[in-house]
Amino acid sequence: MDELFRVDDRVRHAKRPEWGIGRVRAAAVIEHEGRRAQRLTVDFPDRGRTTLNTALAPIVSADVPIEKPTDLSALPPEVDDPLSGPSARLSLLLDLFRFTATQRGMIDWAMMQTGLPDPLIGYERHELESAFRAFLQRRDHKLIEMIGELRKADRMNLVRAALDERGETVRRTVAEVMKR
Repeated sequence: MDELFRVDDRVRHAKRPEWGIGRVRAAAVIEHEGRRAQRLTVDFPDRGRTTLNTALAPIVSADVPIEKPTDLSALPPEVDDPLSGPSARLSLLLDLFRFTATQRGMIDWAMMQTGLPDPLIGYERHELESAFRAFLQRRDHKLIEMIGELRKADRMNLVRAALDERGETVRRTVAEVMKR
């Protein structure tokens, strides 16, 4: 554990920046699988009060500067990580389906991609709209490709299990993509 958070620290969830910058309300040191971690209770403006384990959730100080991505439309590199199993890669990819093709979906996506609480500060709206369309196309294409590979390997059980863990919105969106 690199950083020890305290009550009133301002933090953000590195993989869920759309939650906004939160304020730590409670912090306790814990052990998770033999490693030191923290259980944090954080009030996020766009998520509410959430309890997180820092061994599982990448929590960072809100004061850490955010690097501007070189390609806004890129998928997270973990989706193609050869060291992760197909189940982990599929789960990461399906998590990206929380970004629906709506204005709110685009803003939430832009917050994730840029790490900025207001992406319109650093980017023009047309840049975000264009990159979001490209991101959705890449995401959908990657899903079709990944499911095709799992089908060939007779591993569709992974797809069914991963979809069972998701909400109705994600399942419906994935079904629409697979009809194309």
